[in-house]
Order: sequence, then structure tokens, then C-alpha cells
Amino acid sequence: MLFRSQRPETFQGIRTEGFRPATLQVLAALQSSDYSTEEVEKLVSRDVALVHRVLRTLNSAYYAFPSPVSSIRHGVNLLGRDNLLKLCAILSLAAFRDRPTWLLANTLIRARMCELLHDPAVGADSGSFFMAGLLSHLDALLGVTREESLQGLALAPAVRAAVLERAGPAGRALLAVEAWERGEW
Repeated sequence: MLFRSQRPETFQGIRTEGFRPATLQVLAALQSSDYSTEEVEKLVSRDVALVHRVLRTLNSAYYAFPSPVSSIRHGVNLLGRDNLLKLCAILSLAAFRDRPTWLLANTLIRARMCELLHDPAVGADSGSFFMAGLLSHLDALLGVTREESLQGLALAPAVRAAVLERAGPAGRALLAVEAWERGEW
């Protein structure tokens, strides 16, 4: 019996349109814990490319849910709002294909480290720390100033202060992560 060659086959896939400002607006809105499941679904559904990437990711072997995820609401119910926010953040960073991979990796590392530095006794939620770390490189990713990178985003005041001025609890966490990056223990 003859078997097909064990060589990989090349195929063409369709990639949805890359980065859109609407994606960042969705991420900025998702950071607020005031949204219901229905409102989160409406927010994410603003960006069709993001919906496509989220559903494709949720139905991948990585998550291996017993039944296919058919809607954003179903995904929110399975993952939870915070995990959906993180997934959307990762997928939105993937749209910056023309930026150095180290910058994208460092952005995710900053976001996660800031989240881990969150102290529940402070009272702020860890999502604002994650967003501060995630948005701290947005200026470099977009090739604009920090102020310009946050224009038009409805960010919580604490996140905006953390990114622009390194102020507040999330700002102090961001400063600590930046010191760690420089080797200033």
C-alpha cells in the first residue's frame, strides 16, 4: 500500500482585516465591570473581524469545548468577561503584523505582570492593571505619541492616568514592571 508523501502541503487561507480602532474601543469598554453579558456581546460584535477571530479561537483545539461556540454570548458564558477581555487583547495585538515580535511579546508580558502585581486590598480590579500594561506600548505599536494613542478611547480614569502619567496603583505596578525590564531590581 502506498501512502501520500509526508511533506507538508501549502494552502491559502483568508485572513480577516487587521487592526481597527474599533477593536481598541471594544477593549477599552470591556475593562469596565458595569457591562452585562448582552452588553459585552454588543460591544464585541461592533468589530466583525474581531468576532470572527474570537469564535475561530474559541472553537480551536486549544479550548476543546465539548460543543462548538456559536456566539459571543456563548463565549462570554464559557470564558467569563475577564478571560474574554484577555483573549480579545491578544487577538487585537496579532493584527500588528508589521511590528517587531519582541514588542508584541513584551506588551503581553507587561499586561500579565501588571495584573499579577494587583493587590486586591487596593480595591481596583485586576482588569485595569492588565489594560494599563497592555496599553503601555500602544504608542510604539501605532507609531504615535502616548496621548495620541489613547485619543478616542473611553478608558477608565485610573487606566488613563496609569498609562499617561504612571499614576495610581496601576501606574505604580507599571513602573515596577518597567524597572524590572531595565534590570533595576
